[in-house]
Formats: sequence, C-alpha cells, structure tokens
Amino acid sequence: MKFSSTILICFILSNVSLWGQVQPAPGHRNLELIVGQDHVEYVDFIPHVKAQVSRPEILEIIMVPSRREILFRPKNAGESTVFVRNMVGEISARFMAKVGLHDKSKIVQDLRAHLGDIEGIEIGIRGDDVYVGGRIVVPNDIGRVAVILEKYHDVLCLVELSPQAQRTIARQMQTEIQRHGMRNVTVRVVNGSYWLEGIVDSKEKRERAQQLAVALLPASLLSLAERTHSTMKYNGPQVLQNYINSP
Repeated sequence: MKFSSTILICFILSNVSLWGQVQPAPGHRNLELIVGQDHVEYVDFIPHVKAQVSRPEILEIIMVPSRREILFRPKNAGESTVFVRNMVGEISARFMAKVGLHDKSKIVQDLRAHLGDIEGIEIGIRGDDVYVGGRIVVPNDIGRVAVILEKYHDVLCLVELSPQAQRTIARQMQTEIQRHGMRNVTVRVVNGSYWLEGIVDSKEKRERAQQLAVALLPASLLSLAERTHSTMKYNGPQVLQNYINSP
C-alpha cells in the first residue's frame, strides 16, 4: 500500500512538472508580422508609456496607455522581443515578434524613408495595395508628397489636409484678400471647402477675391486629387465656394 502511494505521488508530481514546462509564461504572445502592415495588440492592464524592444531596427512600438493598446510597426525583416511593463514597473507582457516581407514591403520602406517624417502621414499595405494616407498638418508638406508619389503610380493616395492645415490656409486667404482692400470679406472652412463670405462694392472685386483665394490653394494637393480621380477640382465647389455679395 505504501509502495502504491509512493508511485501515485511520483506520477502526480511528474505530470505537474511537465504541465509547467509546456504552458507559456503569463502574458507571453507570439506574433507574425509583415513589413508595411501595422498590428495592434490589447492588454488587460495599463501599460507604461515605453516598451523595451530588443531590436528597434526591426520593430517600432507605439504605446497608447489610455486604451491599453500597443501598436506594432514592422520596419525590417527579422525577430525581436518586446517587454511591456505596467505602471508599477513590472513586466506584465512579453511579445516574440517574427517580421517577414510582403512582395511590396520594399516600396513601403522607400516611401517611409522619403515621407516618414511628415506629421500626420500614414504609409502601409492594405490587401495587396500600398497606400499613403493620413491628414497632413503642415500645408507645405503636401508638395513633397506629390513629388514623391509621381514615381509610384500604383500607390493609393488617401492624403488630405488636416482641419488645422485647412484653417491655416483659410487665414492666409482672408489676410491676402483683405490686404487688397476687401476688408469685409472673410474665409472659413466648412466640410473641407473654403467659403468666401462678405460684401464688396463691385463684381470685379468679387471675382478678384476668388482669384486670390484660388492662388493660395495648394496646387500639389489639387494634382494629388486629380491623380486619385477625386471630385476635387481646381475651381470646383468641393474646394471653393464664393458667397460674397456684390451689386
């Protein structure tokens, strides 16, 4: 009886030991990623604002603690380990990321090298298409986007100006129009369109105000719109509306 009990205890301990070996560590996850395709993981704790990345040349990590969200942005093929700590400083999650290449990953890498420093821009792969999107904050940056994309005709362009950039252009239009003596004319942005409003004392001034506003529209943005078959046209209602009253 004593011998049987000893065998039973050894069997239980052996299985417990094996179970402990095959089970993954708490918070451990394996990821397979592709250069050009961002990936989001969620955790059940509030993560620290910074993660430890063993090979930052392979992987960029963007933390969003308020959403308990971790964005993985693959940069090059390879493997990298990511350690995520909680607000106390304890390691609460570990990710083993294996990054591979899509057949269009090289295009994404080139575009990021040329345009990745532009605030508000997004570059990646959706399905089988490479895209450049986002809302650009600095109006002048749209010119660089237009120049670079001339070399990549198969890249989808989903770029638009941010509301902040649109308001900046509207202020420039209004300043220029008023500088030419039409001080009762204002410019505001409504649903992405520039509205000219106010009163002038002649039809010639009304037309002149519109000409000044059109001259300050980013030509490169318009060329991008035409490139993507957008409804945005040089003097179309989607871009500029002239509501100035005149005799």
